[in-house]
Amino acid sequence: MAVTNLEAELQQILDQYALQVSEEVGKAVKQVAKESAKKLKQTSPKRSGGGDYASGWGYTIEAGTVTNSATVHGKKKGTYRLAHLLENGHLMRNGKRGGQRIHIKPVEEWAVEEFERKIRELVEGIQ
Repeated sequence: MAVTNLEAELQQILDQYALQVSEEVGKAVKQVAKESAKKLKQTSPKRSGGGDYASGWGYTIEAGTVTNSATVHGKKKGTYRLAHLLENGHLMRNGKRGGQRIHIKPVEEWAVEEFERKIRELVEGIQ
């Protein structure tokens, strides 16, 4: 009888811990995605006549049963094409190469480091 109660109590404690960690990870995912989109808006190349590309960054949270994930993306149709050309450079019609303007990679690296830092703090803080 005592073993069954101990087992049930341990399961309840572990379930509460898992729920708490899941909620905190979801918050961290949202914070990092939001900050990443904001950083991309600031660091993306801007044309003098427009600015739709730089201002068009956003994020989407995909809520799952096991974990949450986020995607930072251009909100306008076809933005992924322009992002690829700007980030990697491209061949222009006159035969010259269009210069690459690296603006996504630094934000991606920052987001990975920031998310890892937040998760470490979370794990150390919950006890």
